[in-house]
Amino acid sequence: MKVIFGVMVLCTVKSYIIQASPMIHKNVELGESLPTNEDQEITAFNGYIPTAGIGIHKYHNAQRQSWNDARKTCLNEGGHLAVINSVAEESLIIKYMNITGNISVDQFWIGIHELFKKDEWISVKDERLDAIGYTHWMAGQPDGTPNEHCLTITPHGMNDFVCDHPLYFVCEL
Repeated sequence: MKVIFGVMVLCTVKSYIIQASPMIHKNVELGESLPTNEDQEITAFNGYIPTAGIGIHKYHNAQRQSWNDARKTCLNEGGHLAVINSVAEESLIIKYMNITGNISVDQFWIGIHELFKKDEWISVKDERLDAIGYTHWMAGQPDGTPNEHCLTITPHGMNDFVCDHPLYFVCEL
């Protein structure tokens, strides 16, 4: 059976369920195994890359966007800005900061903000930061600088940053 545009089809790839959507540009046989590389990542649809035991991510490093525009881009793809749940997930995202071609990238937008209430950090999935299960602030952060209400991930941890500043970002399914 082939995946047909506009029809929701679920298929299992390793321990992940990948949901087909109209954004898929390739027909895939259900049950077909996808090739893996040395890092156990599977080439996925529309730029999303499943990584065993971590999650399914897409690294947007072609056009910088504000936090809210990045959030909307992820939603339009059927995902959300990444919410980091583990050291392994943070390490994976940091690894992709170093694979951006000729561009120097030191931080990506992630899906955590304090837009509703000062010092109440919540995810785009409406979870409090302390309930997410993983927190790794960069030294001296959050620093309470006015207008820094959205989070980025850097090689040194999470950083509160001005939401309107255009940055690259990471989406997650």
